[in-house]
Amino acid sequence: MDVDAEKIRFHEQVKALVGRKFKRVRYATIDYFDGKPYWNHGDFHNAELGIELTTDSDEVFNVSWDWKFYSYGLVVRRAKDEELWKEDVVMWDVTLEPHWSLFIGKELIQVTVYWRTTGDEESRSPNYPQDFEFIFTSGHKLWLLAACCDESTKELFGMGDEVTTVFDEDVLRRNNFGAYTPKKELSQTVIIK
Repeated sequence: MDVDAEKIRFHEQVKALVGRKFKRVRYATIDYFDGKPYWNHGDFHNAELGIELTTDSDEVFNVSWDWKFYSYGLVVRRAKDEELWKEDVVMWDVTLEPHWSLFIGKELIQVTVYWRTTGDEESRSPNYPQDFEFIFTSGHKLWLLAACCDESTKELFGMGDEVTTVFDEDVLRRNNFGAYTPKKELSQTVIIK
């Protein structure tokens, strides 16, 4: 794999989100067959499989985790490129959820991608896209992380095979994500406008 070429392609996929307004948001989660919203942790939401974002022009993007660079990092795909959500999946429409109300219908003007080092120089890639920071015209921010939640402590940990949406910057600070990633672990920050 030509890592530099893959990173360029990756950043182009992320850039496709910039300038869009989202009208619908859905979380893809595992179906536990009990109808409970296990994704809701208050100031952050944890969608095991990913997030589906529908724009005001009816384009659909999926933000999920994958292993292109290292297990696990974030990826953005147009829904037409690949059907990601298969059987035993529950789609939760969270468009009207209070946290999302600040972002629905607002233009996404910037995405910052935080690349974290793996510490594994023998891998395909020595770093991976751990976090996205979305900034909207309203000035409000939200973060998407390739992170899992420890259910007992409600702490987040990276290199996770889940997509976590964070609405409160203090959650990032407490868990060392985004701009609060320790400098020795942060390999690159790319701002996409």
